[in-house]
Amino acid sequence: MAPGILLRADDATPIIIGDECNIQDGVVFHGLKGNSTELGKRVSIAHGAVIHGPLRIGNESFVGFNVVVHNSSLEKRCFVGHGELLIGVKPGDGKFVPHGTLIDSQKKADALDPVPESLKHVTTPANKLAGF
Repeated sequence: MAPGILLRADDATPIIIGDECNIQDGVVFHGLKGNSTELGKRVSIAHGAVIHGPLRIGNESFVGFNVVVHNSSLEKRCFVGHGELLIGVKPGDGKFVPHGTLIDSQKKADALDPVPESLKHVTTPANKLAGF
């Protein structure tokens, strides 16, 4: 956990952060009334992201710089590029959300491609050694 993280569990509890997660500077966690926010194991949340529940982010997923994830659930090994906005969707296992994209319907989420080979090192257990 880096400096400047804000965990707001006043409206929603609990906020659950799994083992070996990497939460970087300026990340904000907040929830809607009565619902939880949960990170799986080995999840990396980059600088300035806003994680607004209810939601679940699956094991070994990466959420990029300044991303907003609101009322969504990511399955395992997803890669959410920088500057994204995910609202009310559930991308499946191993999905790639390209940088700067708005995903605000399940139809858009279902059409996402798999994580490219060049980025898979970020969403695997080996990333632990690389600092993710």
